[in-house]
Amino acid sequence: MNVTTHPDPRQINLAVTQEELALLLNSMNHLLQLMSPKDDQSPSQAWYDAELSAAVGSRQKIAALLAETIRQKEALAQPRVKEARVYFIGAGPGAPDLITVRGAQLLATCDLVLYAGSLVPAKLLDYAPDNVEKHDTATLSLPEQIELYQQAKQAGLQVARVHSGDPAIYGATAEQMQALQALEIAYEVVPGVSSFTACAAALGAELTRPNVTQTIILTRTSGRASPVPDSENLASLAAHRASLCVFLGGNQLPGNVAELLRHYPPQTPAALVQRASQPEERRHVATLGTLLDGLKLSEWALTTMLLVSPALGSVEQLQSLSRLYDPEYAHRFRRAAKNSDTASSQDVDG
Repeated sequence: MNVTTHPDPRQINLAVTQEELALLLNSMNHLLQLMSPKDDQSPSQAWYDAELSAAVGSRQKIAALLAETIRQKEALAQPRVKEARVYFIGAGPGAPDLITVRGAQLLATCDLVLYAGSLVPAKLLDYAPDNVEKHDTATLSLPEQIELYQQAKQAGLQVARVHSGDPAIYGATAEQMQALQALEIAYEVVPGVSSFTACAAALGAELTRPNVTQTIILTRTSGRASPVPDSENLASLAAHRASLCVFLGGNQLPGNVAELLRHYPPQTPAALVQRASQPEERRHVATLGTLLDGLKLSEWALTTMLLVSPALGSVEQLQSLSRLYDPEYAHRFRRAAKNSDTASSQDVDG
């Protein structure tokens, strides 16, 4: 009996609809059932059926292949849930154009936005799509925020968690990260411009000056949200007489200034900067001893940073310069001026 050869099932064009595949599969299964051996068959009938079954053996393979194809098509037709991910984005000190390029790009492609509305200006949300949900976390407790993260995981959303300044400084991000780890949600931190650098920029100041101070201390005073460890009290930090930036202390100015005067000389330059980089930015510059003279304290209670540093003095008072750009100073990127024997080739331009 001649057996008709059939093409390799792997070479068959399967570009047909699911309905066509299902119809073909059902027809083949019906045919195979008709060919199954029967108990009352005669020897000649059994021989014929055996030959026929051998002839259509390849058809069984084709039927199995078609069944797998249908399964795969049905699987592909199901919507796939993306893996949820949270981006802690530092939005900067307030000016919309001081967010990083990476932060703006992530905001533009996110599916959900959580932002600290008490500190993040609404204008920054213009980077996000108009049709995505935006939640002001100033009105939400941590459990309520975690509930939003759980919903994001179920839907496979990309979440932009927007914090003012840089998320690493007084952002209350660690507790959120702990919750995300428990929920097995991936997260990433996108750094931002801190308010202390924005304040220095507003004052036109460099907080590290040669032979004046090379240290910057970032701190805050105890408040209702969280206390400051006793070992980090303001007076002990002031003992270093370095550049010191006090966050979140506008409502405690008299006490803070009194603590700082225990170690800083009264003539030490000081400044208050409110809402740095924003249209309503205000600056008040004086010495530490006269900083509060004539000041209406209630006007400086919120969103104000206190800066105290000998480096805040006028640039005209510079008495020593950095050697970094001195012609006689050499490093691996620049040779020293001729006839100089004071250079060291081991130093690096920082």
